[in-house]
Amino acid sequence: MTNRARITPGQSALLERVLTDVHRDLGIKPGPPAAKAGPAPALALGDTVAVESLGGEGTIAEDYGDTVLVALGSMRAVVPKAELRLVRRGAGRAEAAAGRARAGQAVLDAAGAARPELDVRGKRFVEAEPVVEKWLDEAQMLGTTSLRLIHGKGTGLLGRGLQEYLRDHAAVKSVRYGNADEGGSGVSIVELA
Repeated sequence: MTNRARITPGQSALLERVLTDVHRDLGIKPGPPAAKAGPAPALALGDTVAVESLGGEGTIAEDYGDTVLVALGSMRAVVPKAELRLVRRGAGRAEAAAGRARAGQAVLDAAGAARPELDVRGKRFVEAEPVVEKWLDEAQMLGTTSLRLIHGKGTGLLGRGLQEYLRDHAAVKSVRYGNADEGGSGVSIVELA
């Protein structure tokens, strides 16, 4: 998780003064004072909350202080607590821990399904890239280091695009087209770091 920049009260006050000055210079009259956000609601892991800005309900998965990670189906979003409305209390930390345990089991299941070869022939790059990313993750979890990616020859666009993507991928040590006995230019051989 990357560190998120936090706005200090001093920075917020400075921004408010700058906006006031800009409005004054442009001749914009101030509207009614904005309602101050109330204190952030008391929320806990596992609580179901309404996220107005995203138009849906989700479950709090992580707490970062002033913000929380909310799981909305397959989507995850970091949202300020002040923007959330409690819908119902969850089982709290015990339920969140059980959810993490289920997620851990899902990771183990995915790792068990990892394979050293992937066939993405007939896909466009935008369709193949997430499949290849998942495949690389699974291979890393298993400790597999040598992989064979079948992309086909066709126009060569898919192979070139995937090779460029793989060269920039942090987990990839090297990538090359296959030798004649490996499938030639229709296959990329990937070595993981």
